[in-house]
Amino acid sequence: MLRNKIAKFFYNPFIGISPLFVFSILILSNTVEKAVDISLAFSVIIFGLSLWLAEKRIFQFFSLPTMITLLIFNSLYLFVPTGFLHQFPVAIVQCCFFVCLAIMKLLEQRIHRFIDNNLKISLKISLKPAMQIFFFVSKLFFVFIPVHLLVTVLHRAFYSGPNAELHIFIIRSLLPLLIIVITITEYFNLRWMGKQIQEERFVPVVDDNSRVVGHIALSESLAHHNKFLHPLVRVLIKYDGKLYLKERPTDYPFEPCTVCLPLEDYINYGENVQDAVKRLLHKHFGKVKLNPRFILKYVHETADRKTLNYLYMLPLENDKILKMKYLKGGKLWTEQQIVDNMGKKFFSNAFETEFEYIQSTVLLAEKYD
Repeated sequence: MLRNKIAKFFYNPFIGISPLFVFSILILSNTVEKAVDISLAFSVIIFGLSLWLAEKRIFQFFSLPTMITLLIFNSLYLFVPTGFLHQFPVAIVQCCFFVCLAIMKLLEQRIHRFIDNNLKISLKISLKPAMQIFFFVSKLFFVFIPVHLLVTVLHRAFYSGPNAELHIFIIRSLLPLLIIVITITEYFNLRWMGKQIQEERFVPVVDDNSRVVGHIALSESLAHHNKFLHPLVRVLIKYDGKLYLKERPTDYPFEPCTVCLPLEDYINYGENVQDAVKRLLHKHFGKVKLNPRFILKYVHETADRKTLNYLYMLPLENDKILKMKYLKGGKLWTEQQIVDNMGKKFFSNAFETEFEYIQSTVLLAEKYD
């Protein structure tokens, strides 16, 4: 449990930026060498942890530019006078960090293309939110660093009155203050994202033999249209020799405003077909005792989606369920009424695919019952 909480907190940008926070605090009361040595060692540890957690699909993009920033500053002792480094340590670190972030920003589109073209969808689900956090927080530094540097330069150039050193101390303190603000803000942002992720549905990906070969977030799959094959349950309601059909709403993602079966839903990852049917019926009809029976399994593909459909029939002995709120707006159709409207794009493609089988089995049996 503790490990999971630590892993979730690792998404917070503060973890990646924390070596800079340590540096900005130590520099207020220690030598520059000591501050950079401790913060550099800390950044290497954070970067190592980020690589280890990346294998577990937990990403911290700030660890790399932070470590590079401190490495650059440390290497400047070979080329830049020590006195200059000791006089402007925070400003130099901020400049180095700004350049590192700017380079990553310039490469943003290439990074996105690489992820989209080379990584598995399941990996993108974890990677994309971490990237969004990184580039969003980077924008804050793109604004803060130039303003902070300008304030520092103007103060040193034009102010030499009383308490000048105190002013410098306060100006230097703005960097750790910003990092604290980012930490608190992203903490609540991540909590919100966590709730969003918990509400995300994951559906199984199956092959042509109905075997589950993986799973994916439903929202991500819908964005890729018919790239993946997902199992779907559909329930046909029959009463008095007629079929109950209902028009799909205008905001339905697939073939809106067409007439179709009133009940269908994706099977959740880890859920079997029977449980999915029970869940679907319970969702709309509560604890009413119903006895649907399986009649057909087939693969259905359109330009928008590809599904492995499990068709169930729900025979009714009375019309009590048909008066429930969810079924409001539909009606019972005779076989001849359906035949007269076939091929006119009045019904959904899935229903027209199923109807020939329904006609030769369910409806034909009704005639001889």
